[in-house]
Amino acid sequence: MTCGQVLSSVSQIINPAESERLSLEYVRETARQNGNTDALAELTAINPAYASPDWHKQISTQRKWLLRFGGVYHHADSYAHEAWSLIKAPQYSLVDFALWPGRSSQSLQALWPELMKVDLSDSVKQVNIPVYFFLGRYDRNVPGEICETFYDDLQASAGKTILWFEDSAHDVFFDEPEKIVIETLKVLEGEK
Repeated sequence: MTCGQVLSSVSQIINPAESERLSLEYVRETARQNGNTDALAELTAINPAYASPDWHKQISTQRKWLLRFGGVYHHADSYAHEAWSLIKAPQYSLVDFALWPGRSSQSLQALWPELMKVDLSDSVKQVNIPVYFFLGRYDRNVPGEICETFYDDLQASAGKTILWFEDSAHDVFFDEPEKIVIETLKVLEGEK
């Protein structure tokens, strides 16, 4: 999010191709360590470049196991709590809720080919405003180590900050909702 002259980002995508490679490596290794033969069988044929005609099916399979192995949420292995929050939110109708999975899938299919070409480490070397990265320590969807390397190399004349959410995976909004509010307010108030 950009607020005036500040850039704040949660689970920042830097290099999607590398994120996908590491994410797939994580689910395969977790499946091996757990002896999960079902997961291993499903994950074997997946290519992390997701460039084949069935890429959407492959990524859906990988994300299923990523969710179950704690790489999306640190303390949940389903989307039930996220679905429940949408049902309760006054901003969403039941129609919006019913259309959520399909629309999410449509967005992914439309944006994915272009997203996989992005590499911010090649295109963004410096910024002239304060920048904040909020990263989940257990995020295996967009592994934080990629952002950390980017952060180390980034020239930020107005300052830069990484804040690790130590009890979160990819979705810090659900893993540590109070902390994200507190830290965002600090950024907005210029306390960091």
